[in-house]
Amino acid sequence: MNFRQEATILVEVIDFGGLNHEKFISWVDGLIQDSEFAESWMIDLSLSQEHEKEKIAKILGGISKHSFEGSFTELIAIAGSLCNLGKVSVDACWAYLTVYKDTIDIPEDDADSLIAQEKIRLIEQWLEESHYSEEEMKKRDAVLRELMEMSIFKHAGVVKFVEKIT
Repeated sequence: MNFRQEATILVEVIDFGGLNHEKFISWVDGLIQDSEFAESWMIDLSLSQEHEKEKIAKILGGISKHSFEGSFTELIAIAGSLCNLGKVSVDACWAYLTVYKDTIDIPEDDADSLIAQEKIRLIEQWLEESHYSEEEMKKRDAVLRELMEMSIFKHAGVVKFVEKIT
């Protein structure tokens, strides 16, 4: 995984509120150490303060070209990792993924992401038809956890990085 991919993941982790600033600074300092020349954005990130999440996300977004570059299942793996680590709730993951499912470009040959997108759409439909009954919410949680576990398994490198910085 290159630093641009890691920057993309970091933006999503910040959006979720799961970033550990000390671990983040260690990551940035590692980039600086491994570089022949420390670029200005690296220094800006290294000197950032914990309360400057928007500034950090903006700098990282510039590196990662402002949009999530991974697959939908990678995004689900990020959400699942944060959920498993206790950084975010299943409800927060659900809310995040329901928004992203309609905004992320999924290539036609990415069957797992297309299936995950369709499952989330179906769950939304069940919930609306049942007026968010307790039974349907339990079904939602079970299907979402299944999607997260599949995505976590498929994207172990992403999960390892999320665990490293949270």
